[in-house]
Amino acid sequence: MLASYRTRQSPAIYVNNYNGGGIHVLKLLNKIKYYYHVFQLRHNQLLQQDCLSEELRMKLKVKAIYHNSKAVEIGLKM
Repeated sequence: MLASYRTRQSPAIYVNNYNGGGIHVLKLLNKIKYYYHVFQLRHNQLLQQDCLSEELRMKLKVKAIYHNSKAVEIGLKM
């Protein structure tokens, strides 16, 4: 009976292990967000290069600037 008591883990250890796993999930989410914004940035830049309408080109430029700022912001957290 005493041996089985020693092998059991306390609930605090489970909580610590869970929180440790949560950190990895946050890192993964940040990486996904980063690559999403980089993809959108490059996509909007390509569309902007081929665009004939000046009005649409300015809209795409604003979107590209937004995605660039978000990618830089998230990249600093990583």
